Amino acid sequence: MKRLMLSLVSMALFLNLAQAQNLTLAFETRGGIMFDDNPHFYADYLNLCVDAGLAPGLKFVWRQRFTKPLTGSQPLNATDMVYLDYKVGDWTFSAGKQVLQCGGFEYDAAPIDIHFSTEFYSHIECYQLGVSVARQLGDYELVGQFCRSPYASMESAQNNALKAFNLLFRGPYGSGGWIPLYSANLFEVTPGKYSFQFSLGNRFEITRSLAFELDFIGRSAPGSLSLFRDMSAIAYVSIIPVEWCEIMVKGTFDRNDLWDNPMVERGCSNFKVGLGAYFFPLKENKTVRLHCYYWHSSEGNFVQTGITWKPKLLNLDFARKNN
Repeated sequence: MKRLMLSLVSMALFLNLAQAQNLTLAFETRGGIMFDDNPHFYADYLNLCVDAGLAPGLKFVWRQRFTKPLTGSQPLNATDMVYLDYKVGDWTFSAGKQVLQCGGFEYDAAPIDIHFSTEFYSHIECYQLGVSVARQLGDYELVGQFCRSPYASMESAQNNALKAFNLLFRGPYGSGGWIPLYSANLFEVTPGKYSFQFSLGNRFEITRSLAFELDFIGRSAPGSLSLFRDMSAIAYVSIIPVEWCEIMVKGTFDRNDLWDNPMVERGCSNFKVGLGAYFFPLKENKTVRLHCYYWHSSEGNFVQTGITWKPKLLNLDFARKNN
């Protein structure tokens, strides 16, 4: 029954999207071979991405992940994002299932572009139902968001209603120099008890071919304030020697000796370091990407190699044709 309802909703959405002013329909998938203690083939992403301009200033965004199951009474569990954006002047208002607004450049990356990560990234529920408002400040953006807490669960009605309050400040990618991605977050962990968390993301674009990122994420136990006892740190370097190749070096560290945090378990002290490369056989066209990544952690050594494909199936601008 749930699959039937989802199919009917999907059909209704596509019928409405046919009335859109512009429509982009894209596809994403990734697969390959993982070499670890038990080498195996994998196909871990299969996404459908829709971006439609419904009216001047009004946009609809939908990303459906077909490699994530529908569970329990949550038919949107396999939906990363489905929301409406309304832009008027320098203000943008959004409502629906959207990205939980946290800082840090590892967190900001799409899951399909991550090969190994912090424990924090692996366990946070980063897509939540909520509303947000963004204000453009020149090249920068300030975002306020009220949404479901990443600590929420379906265990009870009270736990399902846990809230989060987020404030994020970001600079534009590709602007050169220093680019900030900072946030202050108040997550309800249990009814009436909040954890203050903050993220300091810094990207330094030295040249068009060299950039590095430094992220720090601090988490506090409910009712207290601590800077370094529950934290994650990420260092990342990107080098583009030629247009069809990118080389990456990454290191992560997670620590928690403070409290029972499901995002990073108590007693964790885990360091990971890795080296990877992307190859784009179509050169200027980045829709096809070969990857090879090696990393080491306390759990052992890992090598992942494979292909990512991100073709655009449709890219229509009806408004332009009618002018």
